[in-house]
Amino acid sequence: MMKEKIPFTLLEDYPERCELQKAGEQRPEEAGQSGPVFGESRKTDFRDLWAQLLVLLEQLGQYVRQKWFFWLPKRIRVPWFKLFTAFLLVYLFTQRNVVLQVQWGDLSDAAQSMAVPAAAGDGSVPASRPPEEPDEGKAPSTADVWGDKPGDTEKDRRYKAYIRRFQKVARVEMEKFGIPASISMAQGLVESDGGASVLATRNNNHFGIKCFSRSCKKGHCSNFSDDHHKDFFRIYGSAWESWRAHSKLLANGKYKSLKKYGKDYKAWARGLKRLGYATDPNYANKLIRVIEKYQLYRLDQ
Repeated sequence: MMKEKIPFTLLEDYPERCELQKAGEQRPEEAGQSGPVFGESRKTDFRDLWAQLLVLLEQLGQYVRQKWFFWLPKRIRVPWFKLFTAFLLVYLFTQRNVVLQVQWGDLSDAAQSMAVPAAAGDGSVPASRPPEEPDEGKAPSTADVWGDKPGDTEKDRRYKAYIRRFQKVARVEMEKFGIPASISMAQGLVESDGGASVLATRNNNHFGIKCFSRSCKKGHCSNFSDDHHKDFFRIYGSAWESWRAHSKLLANGKYKSLKKYGKDYKAWARGLKRLGYATDPNYANKLIRVIEKYQLYRLDQ
């Protein structure tokens, strides 16, 4: 097959054109034309260069096709407009699909949160949400566990108020000293009668902590009857000071061996009785009953 040589006339004439443009002259073959060959403005120059570039690219394409792709048809028509339109439609459809999926997801969530109609003839008030199964891993709120309920005695209400007041303190002391919050709270309830004992109200002593000093300063302790005989008990500036003194007492000395029981409140209760924290022979059972009645073991979680 004979290969046609493509003359690059525009490319060869381009330097000459530039020189003529600078000199403000016309080419001889264009002298008969009216008006300037190159425009009088930058806009006209740009259009002229652009047209030349397009022609050059077309000639270059023909040259490449004849040299390396001569087996192809002389002109390959590519439907660029149709391809662009198809691409645009596909893009818009996919984007719309994403938006619809998001909107349908929001609508489904909203539908689940809508009121559930009551059964016909039931007469009950529609619930805002369907009843959920209890989540064992989710701790109930303070109001659910230690809130006042119908049928509570005066002692129950007092004990629950004490638990609500000191529950955060009990957890902080547990984290700092390793003493189960259930044990500290149970001892506080039993020793202070839920904060109502004379020792708690006068001395801020919520744990029956005694004073064994032979030369204590004034205001350090006071004399109270305990199990039918006189004893000296510590005086504290606040209930919190009493809680901190109790934590230090159990974390040191003869009671520190109980820390090996971890959060086993029953072992702790029996250990406190065995080591002589109180003279009451039923002291361990009292602590265990209080912990289980008021669910104080939840404080250890």
